[in-house]
Amino acid sequence: MLVLLLKTNQERARLYLYEQDHKLAEHYWRAGKNLAETINLEIERLLSSANKTLNSLDGIGVYGGPGSFTGLRIGISLANALAYSLQVAVVKSSGSNWKQQALNRLTSGDNEYIVVPDYGAAAKITTPRK
Repeated sequence: MLVLLLKTNQERARLYLYEQDHKLAEHYWRAGKNLAETINLEIERLLSSANKTLNSLDGIGVYGGPGSFTGLRIGISLANALAYSLQVAVVKSSGSNWKQQALNRLTSGDNEYIVVPDYGAAAKITTPRK
C-alpha cells in the first residue's frame, strides 16, 4: 500500500511517502503564505523522487490539527480532493504519533471519505463588511 502523508499545520510543511511501514521519501519546505501555490508541485517532487505518480497512491493521511487555520484548511482540502479524485481512502490523525496512526488506519481499511480539521480553538474570522 502506497500512502501519502501531509502535515500543513505550521509554516514549514511536511510530506511523507510510505509503502507499507517503509518510508520511501520525505520532504519539508518553508511554505508559509505560499502553501496553496507550492503544495501540488512539492507533492509531485516527492512522488518523482521515489519514481511514483499520483495514480500509484492507495491512501492519503493528513495531520488533522490543532494548528494554523489556513494551513490545516489547505492541506485537508487537498487531501480530500485527491482522495476523491483518485478514489482512495483518506484519514486524519493527530498527536506526536500521527504518521503511524494514519498508516495503521489506512492499512486496516479505514476511510473517513471527508476529513474535517480540528483547529484546537474557534476560528478567528473577521466579520464581513457589508
